[in-house]
Amino acid sequence: MKFMKKIKKFFLTNWVAKLIILLVTAALWAFVASTQSTIGKFPTTIEIKTINVPTGYSAIYDQDTVSLKIMAEPSAWRALSTQSFSAYIDLSNLEEGTYELPVSVTTSVKDVQIVQRDPERIMVRVEKNISKMVPISARVEGSAAEGMISGDATFNAKEASVSGPESIVNKITEAVAVVRINGESSDFKKTVRLTALDENGDLYQSIVFNPTEVEIDLKIIKASNNKTVGIKVKTTGIPKDGFYISKITVDPQTVNIIGPLANLANISSIDTAEIDVSALEKSITRDVALRPQTGTALQKDQPTTVKVTITVSESDISRQMPVKVTFIGLDPTLRIVSQDPVETKAIVSGSSALISQLTVNDILLTIDLTGKVAGKNTINLDSSQLQLKPGLSLVNLVPGSISLQIDNR
Repeated sequence: MKFMKKIKKFFLTNWVAKLIILLVTAALWAFVASTQSTIGKFPTTIEIKTINVPTGYSAIYDQDTVSLKIMAEPSAWRALSTQSFSAYIDLSNLEEGTYELPVSVTTSVKDVQIVQRDPERIMVRVEKNISKMVPISARVEGSAAEGMISGDATFNAKEASVSGPESIVNKITEAVAVVRINGESSDFKKTVRLTALDENGDLYQSIVFNPTEVEIDLKIIKASNNKTVGIKVKTTGIPKDGFYISKITVDPQTVNIIGPLANLANISSIDTAEIDVSALEKSITRDVALRPQTGTALQKDQPTTVKVTITVSESDISRQMPVKVTFIGLDPTLRIVSQDPVETKAIVSGSSALISQLTVNDILLTIDLTGKVAGKNTINLDSSQLQLKPGLSLVNLVPGSISLQIDNR
């Protein structure tokens, strides 16, 4: 009882001093909490750059950003931005080739510690730079005014030099000036930056055009007619050795285009953007943009992309193989004394995988001797007598006939 009275007296007397003590304690705890470092993920990825790139070379890598987990005080967190960090890969003393290199990250903000980076290492391909000249073409996006379309486009230069990694430059066939229109009803001029687009319409990186920009003079003309045309799939490159494109399908198969009658007269199809089939060894399906010819445009209700399926098959190869011959139907009173020639061969074709595994038991020739008599008999050979392993086809039998000497037993 006395103890409870003492506690009550403590809180009822000198309450001002006690309140000050409580406020000071709370402020102290707030200060301690505000100076505690916390670990967390930085909300934005950081672009990975290259340093010490060998002269005349470029670096190609698919992973171009890094995610960071850092430790910092609250005041430091508030001061951070993407400019606070630098992520890079060092190519010092490297030659042409493919390397797995560490991603280094530094920060310009004091008392910030990099706890984790993802990825820690990336695959980098170092390639020689090359240059070549390519033609300049226009790619018009958007729509002109009602009843109007984009017409001929002319430039203040016909060609441009493109420089960069060999594997990328070799894929580039043109410098593209992308022009965006929005309801224009008359001709106009505009300065446009040159780019190169891959089959998906994305920009190729690590390349430089000279000149970097061109001036385009774009005509806007009346579109008074329409026409239904087929779709022509454009491809570049060749499939992997031993494979070929066996079929190309497109959906839809036709679209409607508009333009002046003179422009439509000689047009029977519209091209797709190019699809790179280099080293292809399996079938692919992709959505590919349509590319109307200059002076025409897609009708407003028509799709701007089509679904293209490219079927790739294994190329057939031929091989000459010995044939296992079986004779049936010979009268039991007779016997074969000799055969000329002794060996029969078949030239067959099929996939490389099937041909490489062939054995003599996979090609069987059955000759029916029913009704044959003693003496010399000439037997013609043909495909009806041949039994082949599924997937094989006969090219030729060598020889086309054989001679059998049959005698009485």
